[in-house]
Amino acid sequence: MKWTDSSKNGNKIISCLRKTSDFFNSLSDDHYTNRYFAIAQKISLESPMRARVGACLIHPSGKIYSSINTRKTHPLVQKYCNKAVSRHAEINCIISCFRDRNYSLEGATLFVYRETRTQYLGRAKPCSLCYPVLKTLGIKKLYYTTLTGHTVEIIN
Repeated sequence: MKWTDSSKNGNKIISCLRKTSDFFNSLSDDHYTNRYFAIAQKISLESPMRARVGACLIHPSGKIYSSINTRKTHPLVQKYCNKAVSRHAEINCIISCFRDRNYSLEGATLFVYRETRTQYLGRAKPCSLCYPVLKTLGIKKLYYTTLTGHTVEIIN
């Protein structure tokens, strides 16, 4: 673990950054959570971006899709954003589903993993552009890494 000390608006903030190896040792005994985070982590290493993000989407049919963040863009991204941005790993997973003709994502589960180049966990909460897409498409459960571990969110 690595402790960081920073100041924000005069308040002292101390946070603990967790190494990737510590993260996997601390996961619950839930085999599926471990498995899907491991898939997202492994694929995140292929990302050409500074922030390495990998996503793993479990379709209700049981099929697994994984992807990374890329420099490319897509009409789906442009629908929700009026400027050119990179394609996030979550959106790339959804596009993979659509290419496979799996258009219904109602009840799907998404795992998003972020790792820094120094092998520390990063915040992987979907951004304000990706979150509405996930909600609109019916993805119900979202797991993502934080600086100290991971969190689970149920999307209503």
